[in-house]
Amino acid sequence: MRAAQLTGAFGLDEVTIQQAPEPPLEAGQVRIRVEAVSLNYRDLLIAKGLYTKKLPFPLTICSDCAGTVVETGPGVTRVATGDRVSPCFMPTGSAAPSPTPPPAEPSARLPTASSPKPSS
Repeated sequence: MRAAQLTGAFGLDEVTIQQAPEPPLEAGQVRIRVEAVSLNYRDLLIAKGLYTKKLPFPLTICSDCAGTVVETGPGVTRVATGDRVSPCFMPTGSAAPSPTPPPAEPSARLPTASSPKPSS
């Protein structure tokens, strides 16, 4: 999978798109084909090293996204493969962004009118 990451130092110039391994899904997690992503204020603070400097590298940012569920882990009942969702980036209070698949329960289904449109 591709991920926006800081690999060894803080700073906006240090953010690069990296190939990262896809971790296996655990109970209650979903895998999403990301179709839209944004750099929110929290991501900006993390990238600049102003959120906390105690986060381990490589560090994945861009925690706001929307996409389609392509795989579900055991026990997932709220969403299904093919559902368009926007996951909650911090459902358990963790401060560290990661490429770990998001839990399904905090994921919100998106209305069909919110289909991604190519940028011009």
